Amino acid sequence: SAMARTDEEREGVLRAVFLCEFDNQVGRTLAHQAPRDYISAEEFDAISDYLIPKPQLCGRLIAISSEDRVVLCWPVCLENERYQRNALLFTLGFVLQLPDRQETEDGTKAGTRQQTTSQSGFKASTAGLS
Repeated sequence: SAMARTDEEREGVLRAVFLCEFDNQVGRTLAHQAPRDYISAEEFDAISDYLIPKPQLCGRLIAISSEDRVVLCWPVCLENERYQRNALLFTLGFVLQLPDRQETEDGTKAGTRQQTTSQSGFKASTAGLS
C-alpha cells in the first residue's frame, strides 16, 4: 500500500511562477509573479543578473539556489530589428522548495555546468542542453 502523504508533500514543491523582462527604460524587471510578492525586491536584485543574463547565457537552463529554495529559469533572447536594441529579453521561471539538504546531494550532472556564488549567498549554475 502507498504511504500517506503529509500536507506539505501534497502541496508539492512548486512555490511560485514568474516572468522577468528587460525594459529599455528601467532595465531588468520582475513583470509578473504568482503568488504576488513571493520574490522580494531585495531577492530579485540579488539574482536579476542570472534571470535576465547576457545573451551568451540565453537558451540555457539556469538554476539559482539558496538554503531552502531553487529558482529554475530559461532566459530567452529574440533578436529582431523591430525591437528596441534589436532584441527582446525575457525569462519564465519557477521557484521550487528544496527537500532536506541531505536528500539533494545526489551528485547528478546534466550537460555542461558552470557555478558561481553571489555575495547574497545564492549559487547559480547553467546547464547547456545539446
